[in-house]
Amino acid sequence: MGRIMLVLIMSVLVVGQAEARTWHVDKDGSGDFTVIQDAVDAASPGDTIRIHAGRYEEMVEDFDMWGDGSFLANPHIAVTKDNLSFIGDGSDVTIVGPVARPTDPPSLYSGLCVTDVYASGTRISDLAVESTNYGLILASITAEVNSVRFQGTIDGIRDIAPGACVIDWCEFRDCGTGVKSHSPAANLSIRNSEFTECGTAYLGSGTTNAIIEDCTAMDTHSGFNIQQGSSAVLRRVVLQGYVATGLGISSGATVEVYDSTFQGGITGIYSYGESLWCERTRISGQTAHLVYVNSNGETVLQNCDLISGGGVSVECRYNGSSDCHVTMTNCYWGTESEEQIAEWIIDSEDHPERCCTVDFIPFRSESTPAEAHSWSSVKGLFESGGEE
Repeated sequence: MGRIMLVLIMSVLVVGQAEARTWHVDKDGSGDFTVIQDAVDAASPGDTIRIHAGRYEEMVEDFDMWGDGSFLANPHIAVTKDNLSFIGDGSDVTIVGPVARPTDPPSLYSGLCVTDVYASGTRISDLAVESTNYGLILASITAEVNSVRFQGTIDGIRDIAPGACVIDWCEFRDCGTGVKSHSPAANLSIRNSEFTECGTAYLGSGTTNAIIEDCTAMDTHSGFNIQQGSSAVLRRVVLQGYVATGLGISSGATVEVYDSTFQGGITGIYSYGESLWCERTRISGQTAHLVYVNSNGETVLQNCDLISGGGVSVECRYNGSSDCHVTMTNCYWGTESEEQIAEWIIDSEDHPERCCTVDFIPFRSESTPAEAHSWSSVKGLFESGGEE
């Protein structure tokens, strides 16, 4: 009986594999379809849709996102089948969206739209989304987004996926915000991605267990914004040339930062958060504050480089009734003078009405070794497409 059951199971698996199909979409008519949505409509769950070189501007009008008429979207691709894979010929040649964003775009205008009403998961790779309000509206349970370029959008990816969304080797250029998430988003992972001339990531209230690692941002107007009740870990993140704040942490948020670099801007880290733990990170060149703290939560920066750009190195603003301490021991401040470091710190020693004190002794007399990549080495990773 056991052998018969095994044969039956294997037969089902083979049939299931045989049923999965690859559909080809090609502008020149050589594929199965010339319009992507036609391939989606013909596909079965688990199929792959290969989108060959070309610009695809066809739109799905009044797509019923939640199946109840409450929200009608206007995407270029409405994902209506489960576990589809969309694979382009490369983000430089397969392009979804127009050359320029419409001056009066329709409601919820997006490149792709996927919700858990129609699909629990989807995979998107090797294409570009240009000139839409939202590059990808993602509300399926899981998603994998790999080697996709989002350019000229308000938000590159808008994520409310409650399972896991993995964004890997993507580019965000000239976007309002690269990745924006909202509750119930959980287990969001942004890896090996590059942000240029846009906001990086905005993790809205209730975004839990986010991981951002091996990412770079250049000439952005803002860095990472972690909102109320959210939790995130940043590893080997490099931000250079940003305008405002490298890392903003709102009330109730918990954030860990390791082996990262925040260079330039007005403020390096601005925290109202419940908890900030930062190690082996370089914060330098800010014009106002390297670190600004207005919280009685746990704030720890250890073995970091804190190099003033002309403004205040650290300011503690919290005026609550209980004493709190910001731990910044074993850090390098660009000087061996304890008196100079104390002058760069504004806390309860300067304003007795504030209850927050910075503990900076002992401090280092030389730079802290870090694992973070330099900007040039990280750029080399993107150019080669590999890892060190």
